[in-house]
Amino acid sequence: MFGNNPAAAGQPTLTINISTDKLPAQNDLKGKAAVVVDLQFTAAGQPLKFESKSTTVTVSIPYTLTAEEKAHPELLNVWYVNDKGEAQLVPTGSYNPATSSIQFSTNHFSTYAVSYNKPAFEDLNATRWATQAIETLAAKGIIQGVSAQAFNPTASITRADFTKLLVETFGLQAIAETRFTDIPKGAYYEKAVNIANKLGIVNGMDDQHFNPQASITRQDMFVMITRALAQVNKSLPKANNVTSFTDGAEISAYAVEAIQALAQQGFVEGSAGKVNPLDNTTRAETAVMLHRLFQYIYQ
Repeated sequence: MFGNNPAAAGQPTLTINISTDKLPAQNDLKGKAAVVVDLQFTAAGQPLKFESKSTTVTVSIPYTLTAEEKAHPELLNVWYVNDKGEAQLVPTGSYNPATSSIQFSTNHFSTYAVSYNKPAFEDLNATRWATQAIETLAAKGIIQGVSAQAFNPTASITRADFTKLLVETFGLQAIAETRFTDIPKGAYYEKAVNIANKLGIVNGMDDQHFNPQASITRQDMFVMITRALAQVNKSLPKANNVTSFTDGAEISAYAVEAIQALAQQGFVEGSAGKVNPLDNTTRAETAVMLHRLFQYIYQ
């Protein structure tokens, strides 16, 4: 237990400072900072470092929504901001309507910011079923549009882009070197592909080629998702019942188990009884799937 009036000199005290203007001037926060929270342990007036690999602390901050935020509370996010102004998403951060507060979990006391960010995509009318997922993930910095005003939701997603989105959604980390000759040095997806390959989430077309610009099939996407879930200790239970898709014979043997498990958990839904395993995946479909996974992992 921690309080502001320690009974003995030198007893650790938890200090919480809340402001609206404490971020470094060069911060790269995505969206407008609504609240800045500084969490700090002190003892005898000296700061103490709190950082743990095994312990997390839940923080709850009373928060009053603005009129715009009331319409889209899912666009509120929490960020850890370091001394250089670099912002990193805290994936557990969200608005809790039951307590009218912003909540998040952390394993270190630092500076955190609450932001609201409404993307400006103007081409989502044809995919309204995916709008909330697209805007929510874009506000978190997980997905990007092809420009500030366009998301291009009906375009097929590439192997490189899906790999990058999966790595960022799951927060995957690994020390890996470039293996594939067709991954340009410095490409925006280079690090993500190397991480996913190192962790066994995705393979190349052969030992030297990844084919980053090829469209990804639905069955390959599903296999990658189940492998990524295992990396964050969210492995899906083996399907108890075999889900019957009328095009089940088209599913490659390596993807059957993944599709069955995802279908049983409600992550995969057929269309007119079909799972369409060899079809390409659109950017809108990808956003909806990753949004469901994000909620499954963190909330």
